[in-house]
Amino acid sequence: MSEGTATLEATPGESLRADQIESAVKSAGFTPRGMTAAAVGVVHARGDARVLRWGDSEVEILLRGDKAPIEGPQRVRVTGTLTVEQDGGRSHFSLVMTVDAAEPE
Repeated sequence: MSEGTATLEATPGESLRADQIESAVKSAGFTPRGMTAAAVGVVHARGDARVLRWGDSEVEILLRGDKAPIEGPQRVRVTGTLTVEQDGGRSHFSLVMTVDAAEPE
């Protein structure tokens, strides 16, 4: 992390929670900001929003930006800037990706 870069991988069958990512970065003495990420999953509509889900995980990433896939459900690979947002000061955290590119998987 001394160069501002970290690689995080979830063990198959397990997932990383947004608050765990933020906590790990803070524990290392850094301020968490956006991170570049790639994710493969299925896009689903949630109201007017689009979210990415994978496997049987309850984790979802809110997709934002002009390049976010519109149609769902479809399996895609998305890349972009991933941020952790706290919901109104509560203890609920959300993963949000501003999509730079999306392609069918």
